Amino acid sequence: MIPFKKALIIDDSPIDSFLSEKALAKFHEDIETKIFNFPLEALGYLNSINDLSIKNQIVFIPDVVFLDLHMSLMNGFQLLDDLENSRAFVQYPIDIYLISSSCDYNEIQTALNKRLCQGFINKPLNQKKLNNLTNHIKTDQKEKVKSVIWG
Repeated sequence: MIPFKKALIIDDSPIDSFLSEKALAKFHEDIETKIFNFPLEALGYLNSINDLSIKNQIVFIPDVVFLDLHMSLMNGFQLLDDLENSRAFVQYPIDIYLISSSCDYNEIQTALNKRLCQGFINKPLNQKKLNNLTNHIKTDQKEKVKSVIWG
């Protein structure tokens, strides 16, 4: 059994978004995905989830978010900061993993120190990394230990 069935991808690169979506589809055929290529649009959507669900509107509520670190206009750290200061995850806690092709130690440590970030995954997503993520989520249900996932 997979630990998540709905994944939100936030990445300003349409190619990287496409590759992430294909990796998730290959990993498990039942995973639904939604993609935002504009971080401000994604922020607005995530901030609206509680309001939409209160109004009984059908809404895609992700179990996991794959958030690109390096985006134009708003980077992943800025988006996380805005989400931490909002009520976005009051009713629906969602695991967020920063993804990046960067191997910068300071960026990884900054990511792991963010309250809403559950881990850091080196791009691109692939089967091995998704297996490692699944194992991390399953073994981490109670402890909430943050992780760096390579592979």
